[in-house]
Amino acid sequence: MEEFDRVLRRVDRRLETPEPDRSRILAEMAGDLEDLCEAYRERGMDPEAARRRAVRWFEPSPEATDRLRAIHTPWIERHLRRLGSTARGWVEIGAVATFSLAAAGAGIAGVAASGILAPTLPGAWAVTVIGAAGLGMVAARGYGLFVRGSGSSPDVVRRLRDVLAAAAAAALAGLIAAGLRLTAAPADAATGVPWSDLTAAAALASLGISVALLLALAWLVLRLRASAVRRAVARARSELGDTLPSGGPETTDARETSTRQEVTR
Repeated sequence: MEEFDRVLRRVDRRLETPEPDRSRILAEMAGDLEDLCEAYRERGMDPEAARRRAVRWFEPSPEATDRLRAIHTPWIERHLRRLGSTARGWVEIGAVATFSLAAAGAGIAGVAASGILAPTLPGAWAVTVIGAAGLGMVAARGYGLFVRGSGSSPDVVRRLRDVLAAAAAAALAGLIAAGLRLTAAPADAATGVPWSDLTAAAALASLGISVALLLALAWLVLRLRASAVRRAVARARSELGDTLPSGGPETTDARETSTRQEVTR
């Protein structure tokens, strides 16, 4: 039904809400359009006239589409869309950088407060920096999944591997730092056992493993979210059939870019 396809494509271009809400709304609209067309046919109209009348009465106005977009778009995304693409990019980069620096500062403060490790210890610094970088990745990927609704993109799961790589690097840095600390540790004069260095090495290893577990948990949450979004989109799009694009990354990115360009005019 080409008339239905054209209506849903126009709504899809104007809607610009994050996934999976966009696909769910379009699937509901497609079902309502079919029901309206069937109701007109039951009143005695021929199928072609029923389709034309259903399309004429059903297609939402721009104002109604704007209300749908406002309801289903997170408030952060609504405000960021008012910025130009360049300004928005700098705001997003600045937010991620600020979060990473804050995470690094909190990590260093925690190490200092523990009294076991000196904050200036190279191993502690390495684990803290890697952990902060990993949390910055988590913030960026989480923003894309929960705010921009990019979970339907096939690239999302692949980009999440960076978080796992940071987790592995944090654990490895902690273990290497612990091993180097033990290798260079002088024996205690009384007992022959470098207890202070053993304690510091254990703390370094624990720090690296703890950061790795935190990043791995964040990866799991994001991975589950991405899978849930992709399943919901696939389910909704299967109801639409071939009416709309597949919702891949090119389609989504193009829509988001055109939205920001329209806002800045």
